[in-house]
Amino acid sequence: MEWLDRFVQVMDILSSERYSGGIGITVLSRECDISKSTLHRMLQNMISHDLVLQQAETKKYQLGPRAMVWGSNFIKGQNVAKFLGKYCTELAEKTKLYSFLCRFSADKLYCIVTRQPLLEGHTYFVGIGQMMPWHCSACAKAVLAFQPLVFIDEILKGKKEIYTKNTIIDSERLKKELIEIREKNIAWCREEMEINVSAMAVPVFSQGNKVEYSFSIVGNNEYIMKNQIELKKILLDISKRASDDISIANTLTTMI
Repeated sequence: MEWLDRFVQVMDILSSERYSGGIGITVLSRECDISKSTLHRMLQNMISHDLVLQQAETKKYQLGPRAMVWGSNFIKGQNVAKFLGKYCTELAEKTKLYSFLCRFSADKLYCIVTRQPLLEGHTYFVGIGQMMPWHCSACAKAVLAFQPLVFIDEILKGKKEIYTKNTIIDSERLKKELIEIREKNIAWCREEMEINVSAMAVPVFSQGNKVEYSFSIVGNNEYIMKNQIELKKILLDISKRASDDISIANTLTTMI
């Protein structure tokens, strides 16, 4: 289904954070390797279905309202977001750091809940619906460490984007890090995505060692490193209580 592949490719590019302000047809054509004439016809059809908008002044294209509705309904459909959202709030209040919850779905990890503490003036790059990179985000590592080895190997063989000088792309080094995460239940991002910004994350367990969710905090690297012992205690406590709750909820659901 070539048309569907092209449609998904265009939507992926339009939804990229790089082009949040819109993208011109020339750049879009180069990014997705589709001729301008074909792409123009596609975009006109997508505009007619409110999937894409074209800015009047710049002529650039961006996501339309129907795409936003789909994304919003996807997030609303994640009942666990409400169920675990209270822990995300507690995490932000106790750590005074930007906190978020991610979900593993369709071989990707997405942010589904965020909490901005009142005293934290900086809003970090993580937003609802954002897909997190497996190799360098703490939230993704906290989930990846508990997946089957076949899946881990497949992920680590893939392309790894370099964000900063601290981004780890060596597969063997990453495997060792994942082993440590399985032992300690704490994942790190030490300035791997943004200089002076670090993150810590913990998995949420259900049905034994099954992990589909993770909680994470992100903030100034110096503050996190200085307070890492206390932050670790808070994260591990949140992880345990959330894991207990979701395991109970899954058991009750099975019994009904």
